[in-house]
Amino acid sequence: TLLLDGRVLIVAGTAATAELYDPVVGGFSVTGTPAVSHGLGATATRLANGRVLVVGGESSPTTAEIFDPTSQMFTATGGTSSPHWRHTATTLPNGSILVAAGEDPVSDLTIAESELYDPGTGTFSPTGSVNIDRAWATATALPGGEVLLAGGFQSLGPFIALILGDSELYDPILGTFSLTGVMSSGRETHTATLLLDGTVLVTGGIVFTGFGSEAEIYDPGTGTFSPTAGAAFVREFNHTATLLANGRVLLAGGWVGGANTNISELYDPTTGTFAPTASMAENREQHTATLLLDNRVLIVGGSSDGFADLATAEVYRPES
Repeated sequence: TLLLDGRVLIVAGTAATAELYDPVVGGFSVTGTPAVSHGLGATATRLANGRVLVVGGESSPTTAEIFDPTSQMFTATGGTSSPHWRHTATTLPNGSILVAAGEDPVSDLTIAESELYDPGTGTFSPTGSVNIDRAWATATALPGGEVLLAGGFQSLGPFIALILGDSELYDPILGTFSLTGVMSSGRETHTATLLLDGTVLVTGGIVFTGFGSEAEIYDPGTGTFSPTAGAAFVREFNHTATLLANGRVLLAGGWVGGANTNISELYDPTTGTFAPTASMAENREQHTATLLLDNRVLIVGGSSDGFADLATAEVYRPES
């Protein structure tokens, strides 16, 4: 999570640890320790006051904490009423955080319940539920204030899941979700990136028909998805997509052809096409990608070949 002063907070997924990356010195330092190990599928969202809200995860699905960059300490805040794992967390125009849907790690069933975190009171309150319970969806804050929730999967029972192509819009004024356009195929573990013109680029993921390189654009004006040029490589899941200052989108890593990859590509919205760019130094999936204040992209951690956890990081410097 990018902090207001340009540092980056890294909160571990499988351990109760945290670190800060300082782009000036190009190094990491240990910071305060979270109260619990949140496990995979937690979210860390910067608040308007610069603090960071950490919510849920496989190990602590109802726990929430606040990281204060000044004191470098984590403190408990109000917990969620529903378990949230593989959920989404999105900042709304009024500064509250929408925590939407996800999965219950005990039952392994997807949930529809959504909640709002109020930074002023430090508490969660229920808001409208999604029309289709889902996990591993993407959530994108649109310029008009609504939030686009796209794809993911719906649990139909133990070890049975439906990959979703449906999408929904959350209206922060009404506090409700409504169905909107349907993607050309169901997707999970995909990415959704808000472009400078207000449309949303959807790439990769596990699709209903297998794996796909197809990319789509969601237009908030029409509420529909339309195809754009496909990526050169089929990113099956766990890649990252980062909007650069020049309006292009950097796709990095993930699974390609059944293995982790270091291959990266750039999407150019002016031409609607993908083109190769520099490869990462290591193969990665489930890593993070953070746009720094100087427009470089920090790539951290993830898993490499053989599912080994990575402690390495690298920086991508885009062309002008």
